Amino acid sequence: MKNDERILELPQPIIDRLREVISRIRRLQWIKGSLLTLAAALAAVLVVMALDAAFSLENMAGRLALSGAALIFTGWIAWTQWLRPLSNRISLTAVARWVENRHPELQERISTAVELLGDRHADDQGSRELLEAVVQDDVADVGRLDPAQ
Repeated sequence: MKNDERILELPQPIIDRLREVISRIRRLQWIKGSLLTLAAALAAVLVVMALDAAFSLENMAGRLALSGAALIFTGWIAWTQWLRPLSNRISLTAVARWVENRHPELQERISTAVELLGDRHADDQGSRELLEAVVQDDVADVGRLDPAQ
């Protein structure tokens, strides 16, 4: 709960824009993971079919072993490329740094505001007027940010 209370201190335009970026990242992770899982499943089925055709597997245990290996491979790809990335939490600070790495013109102002205003001891960090000036600049910078980019 303390993290949510600290987030509420940030101006709503910054929170909204960073959450839009997070939702876009999640959507892309979902699409990428599902397509990779589908590709892995198709590749595994094709490999099993090719091995069966090449070696004429009459043995049911061999066919089951190949099918089981294909299923395990597909499950492993689904876990590593789809489910695990979606289960990781993305913080506002992490996404602010990620955005600033791709947009150097922001000059790390967004992550500064997120870190300073998100900190429990924000009053001890420095002048409240200075923080408000930084946040005002951040609100303007975030307004120009397009999550689709």
